[in-house]
Amino acid sequence: MYSDVHSYSIPIGITEAYFNFSSLTQDRVSRAVYQRQPTVRVAAVSNKYRVLTVVLLDKRNQTTFSVNMTFGEGQHSHHSEADKKAVPVTEEPPFIFSDLPSTSESPSSS
Repeated sequence: MYSDVHSYSIPIGITEAYFNFSSLTQDRVSRAVYQRQPTVRVAAVSNKYRVLTVVLLDKRNQTTFSVNMTFGEGQHSHHSEADKKAVPVTEEPPFIFSDLPSTSESPSSS
């Protein structure tokens, strides 16, 4: 298995975008994660059709959508039951700071 990050630019006014990833690999997508964005309503991967689908909210600016896709080993097969299922694209959990470095300096006032 291996992962790869892909970024797509979606112009203003587009609320549904479809990206064909068949030229990237013949392996199936086993997992897909994106960073939380207020403009993204839902995203999913279809292994059967080799397409990433992104649905956006209305009234938004141009969006750059980055997704980290994990590809499974083996050739893609239209006869495999696993390849016929869609893979939900999940939001990356927020990063929580568990340990902040301490400094001896205090902020300077002007």
